[in-house]
Amino acid sequence: MTVSSNAGAIPRMNMAAYAASKAAATSFLKNAWIRAGCLWNQVQRRLSWVYRNTYAMGFMA
Repeated sequence: MTVSSNAGAIPRMNMAAYAASKAAATSFLKNAWIRAGCLWNQVQRRLSWVYRNTYAMGFMA
């Protein structure tokens, strides 16, 4: 099994910029994933509240 990288194709002077952009992209994706999880939790809470209240009022049996 061979693991390859494109690090050899990038000149050393651009390596810092490459690493910084990769770190920024990783951070952005992690934050987006966390925000999506928080949004999904809010949706689940709202849906459970609606279900509980409509069930209590007798609209759903």
